[in-house]
Order: sequence, then structure tokens, then C-alpha cells
Amino acid sequence: MDWVAKKTAIQAINCFLRNKGDKMNELESLISNYIKIHDISKSEFLSNMGYSNINKACRKLSDFIENPTNDSELFAKIISASDISENELLQAIHQVQLALEKEKRRAFKPSLHIIPSSRPTPIFSAFILHIKTPDNLNELSFENQIVAVSKLFRTHQDKIKNPKSWAYGKGFLYHRTFDETLEFDGDCKLIIKNKGDNNE
Repeated sequence: MDWVAKKTAIQAINCFLRNKGDKMNELESLISNYIKIHDISKSEFLSNMGYSNINKACRKLSDFIENPTNDSELFAKIISASDISENELLQAIHQVQLALEKEKRRAFKPSLHIIPSSRPTPIFSAFILHIKTPDNLNELSFENQIVAVSKLFRTHQDKIKNPKSWAYGKGFLYHRTFDETLEFDGDCKLIIKNKGDNNE
């Protein structure tokens, strides 16, 4: 095997390597089993999908495996390059998406996002517009949560001081639960409940 072929093979193998102890998700298992059953190399599989740049293909496939969607171009490429059925692929994708959502729900914490008064400066907006909420916020009643986040909004405005500044805020979003976001105007009045109906 020449140096180029060896490098290509190593790149392809690295697509599927995880840290020791990590468990493959359903999509990775489906693709890995197909490669094993048909006794082809990982680089061959990627080539069959129409890729000539194996390194780029590895990154795309890894991203797809970690966070798949059925409208990705890789969905069609995998179907056309293998005998994996569309139903099998959809089921594997669905299982990965459910696992991702479960993890996001587990990691969710209530947060406050200031709605800028005007077009923000991107480099600073992520730091200024996201406000950390108290750890025990979700233990409070709905009414007391609103009081608490309203105070956070007012405190933020007091720090900015200048009502003409984009960072002063014309309202805020309260991400109350994973499924529920409440929008308030500049007077801290609830104007939109985006999702859910979980008011106590």
C-alpha cells in the first residue's frame, strides 16, 4: 500500500473511531454493520457515496452520525451507495434524535435572553444579552418566577443605563422549560407564550 492509499485508509477509519468506552449510536451501528457484512473498507464506502476527498467526507459523515436529519444530502447518498433501506435509515435517525433530545432536556436550565432595542453588535451580543438565572428558579411558583426574571431584566437595564443602547433591551425571552418560552415586553408584561401550557 502506497503512502497516499495508507493515509486515505487511516482517515476513513478515524471517521468511525470514538473514545474508548463510548457506545455507538444506532446510526453508527447501522453503517458500521453494513460495512462489516459486505467486507468493504470504510474508504470504499465513502467513495461509493461519491466522495473523492476522504478527509472532507469523514467530517461530513461524522457530523451526520452525531446529529442526523433526513433531509441531509448524506441521507440520499447512503441510500444510493448501499442496500440499507430508507426505513432502516429513518428509524436509526429517529432513535439518535430522540437520544439527543433526551440529553438536551436533561441538561436544560432556565435562562433569560434580552431582546435588543436595535441591531446588536454580534461580537458582544452573546455575552450581554444572555442572563444567568438563579439555580432554584424552577422551584418557585409561576408568579414568583415572573417576578424574579422581571427583576433580572430591570437590573440588566440599570447596568446598561442608556435607553438608546441596543443592549438596553425592549423586552426579554424567558426560556422557562425545554418546551416553553415566554416573551415579555419592555414593561415586563407577558405578550407571547411560544410553547407549552404549563402555568401553575
